[in-house]
Amino acid sequence: MQRWEIVRSIIDFPNSRKGGSLANIRNHIPDITNVDIWTLNQAICLELGGETASRYGARLHSAFRDDSTSSSFSKHATINALHIITVYRGSLLAQSIFYLEPKKIFLKLLQDYKIECVGSDNGNEDTWLISDIKYVLSVAAVSHQEERSMKACIEQLIEALPSNELVISMFMLVNALKLCPAALQRFRTQLLLAGCTDDQRLHLLACEEVSLSYQRLDDPCYPINALNTQQSHVSHI
Repeated sequence: MQRWEIVRSIIDFPNSRKGGSLANIRNHIPDITNVDIWTLNQAICLELGGETASRYGARLHSAFRDDSTSSSFSKHATINALHIITVYRGSLLAQSIFYLEPKKIFLKLLQDYKIECVGSDNGNEDTWLISDIKYVLSVAAVSHQEERSMKACIEQLIEALPSNELVISMFMLVNALKLCPAALQRFRTQLLLAGCTDDQRLHLLACEEVSLSYQRLDDPCYPINALNTQQSHVSHI
């Protein structure tokens, strides 16, 4: 949960440079998957300003060290800054979790991890490393119980994929998700809990309760316009 709280604090920090985006730090980083603390601080400074960098840079780097292959105690430890960007995008998209299909949100978060698949029959088809698919699906699992729950869903998903494949195409992924709908259902629930503040979560739950009531009554005056107002933050992604 620490990661999500830090990212939300950066989003809400009033002294950040206007027009800047945490997602755009990748434009200032030579190797986005191998970022030391100094490079991360510089990227945040260039994108969001020095005050944001000095306040959050070290905390952000430390929070994501668990994903690093280097020693978390080393002064030269590096992180994959794509993981920061995924949490940032997830924090914004979580506010629209009731209005967008979870598959759309999942695929939107997965776009940063696309790779070129050498020798693919269809060069235009999106492909991903299966390790990145696992990470994005479980990005909002912030407790041991949630991690275990998502791990079980991912194991079922992998069983639905071709065996011994390290690179997964869009066709393979979509078919597997159809065979294992629990993965996206769990992803949706976890993203809501991790990505929203308590006030936002209560408001969204109230909106869903009202919308379900209207649908049960087949009311033609379903208040879709009121619900769509929560999507304003998505434009910043």
